[in-house]
Amino acid sequence: MPVFRYEARTPDGGSEAGEIPAKNRGHALVLLRARGLLVDVLADAKQAQARQGEPRGRHSLLYPLCPVRASSLAFLFDQLGRLLSAGVTPHEAFGAMQERVGGRLRRVCREGAAASASGGSISAHLARYPSYFGPHAIAIMHVGEISGALPEACQELQHQFETDQRVAWHMLILKTYLLINLLPCVFVPSFPGMLKHIDQKATIGWEALKPGLAWYGQHVLHAIVPWLAAAFAVWLVGKVVLALPGATGFRDRLSLSLPVISGGSKRTIKARFTRTLELLTKAAVPPDQALKEAALATGNSVVAARLAGAAAPLKQGGRMADAFRRTGVFNPSEVSLLATAEQTGTVEGALSQLASKARQERGDFLNLASRGGCMGGLIVSAICVVFAAAAGWLTFYRTIFAIFESPDWQP
Repeated sequence: MPVFRYEARTPDGGSEAGEIPAKNRGHALVLLRARGLLVDVLADAKQAQARQGEPRGRHSLLYPLCPVRASSLAFLFDQLGRLLSAGVTPHEAFGAMQERVGGRLRRVCREGAAASASGGSISAHLARYPSYFGPHAIAIMHVGEISGALPEACQELQHQFETDQRVAWHMLILKTYLLINLLPCVFVPSFPGMLKHIDQKATIGWEALKPGLAWYGQHVLHAIVPWLAAAFAVWLVGKVVLALPGATGFRDRLSLSLPVISGGSKRTIKARFTRTLELLTKAAVPPDQALKEAALATGNSVVAARLAGAAAPLKQGGRMADAFRRTGVFNPSEVSLLATAEQTGTVEGALSQLASKARQERGDFLNLASRGGCMGGLIVSAICVVFAAAAGWLTFYRTIFAIFESPDWQP
């Protein structure tokens, strides 16, 4: 009889690892769940031992500068969900997708086929690529495995990555628009300086402007361009540093505290959490274990820690609405809706309603933030141009007066 190696969590929150003989992987899952264990990793012992020396996917420092596109990840989970819903095994699904995806994801599918053939779980395989798949994607796939709803989990991830791709396009358009509108804020304020360097003795207009234009070119090259290059370098370094695994806590706190970004982050967390909790509730997973799994699917370590602390009272009969209140993400009306659903036994419907509402709010917030950013950039650049124009005219008149007062000027 095959032997499977497992890593699981006990009902009291501890961890347990070992080996269990079973007919197949499904039989091993049934035996472990009967013991009250929540399985994280389950693989054939012989295959796991053979793969111990294999290098695992590590975090690349330069990956944030050229990540896998969210649209490619959405396509990957769309195809995986379609194949799994048709009854195809994970091994066959990954094998078929090797010809449908390209780039770095082709290796993921190739190695996924080998891992699935040996009894490995999909979530454990995705965890080998932390740069490609975030904690929320791994957690949602694990929820799909323990709840028997892998196609639904893939569909949820497809929707999330499609939303992330739309957000990325909105941000690209907004950045381009702001860059075009803010360029005058950088280059226009220096225009008045050209008038101070015109040749007052020259009689031809072009000859008079040549010294001013030469000064402006040197000023842009030596004063403006280095600052722009330094700002771009700081932006790249900040992007890489914030993506490091050690900066996860700081990054998550920052996403919950910044004025505009926090609005989108909280709505994303609500959508992920409620949808994942809905899948677990349908699978009749105990409330405390369901809350812990759904907390990991939020993708935010700060909120996940709050929810993990709120899971213990549920084991003693506590209310799930109290756990929602502790997150600091749900508003009082949403908490009241869940409290009412707990009393009436309609928790699944309430979670589905909250998830749909969070998705709609996220889309509306994205559109509003894009319009607000465009208008803000236009207003800021207009103000800078007006001040620069006023300074330019003032310098122009001063220069004219200086020419008139010069002893070389002849009326």
